Amino acid sequence: MLAKGMVVLITGAGQGIGRATALAFAREGASVVVAADINEDSARATASLVSACPTTKGVGLKLDVADRAAVIAAVNSIAESHSRIDVLVNNAGIIQPKMDFEAITGDDFHRLYDVNVVGAANCIAAVLPCMKANKSGRIISLASVAGQIGGLAVAPTYSCSKAAVICLTKCAARQLAPLGIRVNAVAPGFIRTAMTANFKETHNASAVPLGRLGEPEDVADVIVFLASDYSRYITGATIDINGGLFMS
Repeated sequence: MLAKGMVVLITGAGQGIGRATALAFAREGASVVVAADINEDSARATASLVSACPTTKGVGLKLDVADRAAVIAAVNSIAESHSRIDVLVNNAGIIQPKMDFEAITGDDFHRLYDVNVVGAANCIAAVLPCMKANKSGRIISLASVAGQIGGLAVAPTYSCSKAAVICLTKCAARQLAPLGIRVNAVAPGFIRTAMTANFKETHNASAVPLGRLGEPEDVADVIVFLASDYSRYITGATIDINGGLFMS
């Protein structure tokens, strides 16, 4: 089992990739999976699905990652209850459909960055005391192919925020490697989720060399791999999960 005995915190776990990741960790033997989401009902629904796995306790938690104080309080509560946090998955994020550049406002950028970038940074900072104390930790953040090629179906605000996540990953990985904490990112391509359901580009499987759209489980399995000892010599990397749509 790739995640046997781990305590895992996943943000944005109420649906899509986040929910699939929670279930993947449960299948791989995690002892506790905390499903955090701004929608508490969705978080609790994911936790209930996780708890159906015989080895795993699911915990549903309402959390706005852009609220630093709330993030710190939530992480401290998890650490107190379970003595450690082995894995953080920064999956919470918001998206903005494609729009003309001249129509974008500063508020648009702030809205995306506050959740997608600052939110991820808030969570990383909050788990560090616990991970440092244990001299071990795995942090995986959700970037996007949009942050690598400029975005085919989304606004520049989203693409820029995901490029920033890639850089944030490298900065954190460099600083935290001596402490035994590995930091990586995944960059999904066209994944079939509720968030992307209205984007016509995400229904065009012919544009993908592997000939199909991605499923949340395609991303979740790589995240679990990055949290496992099978990836013990990988840090600061961004793993492409796009069916060959973009080859870096």
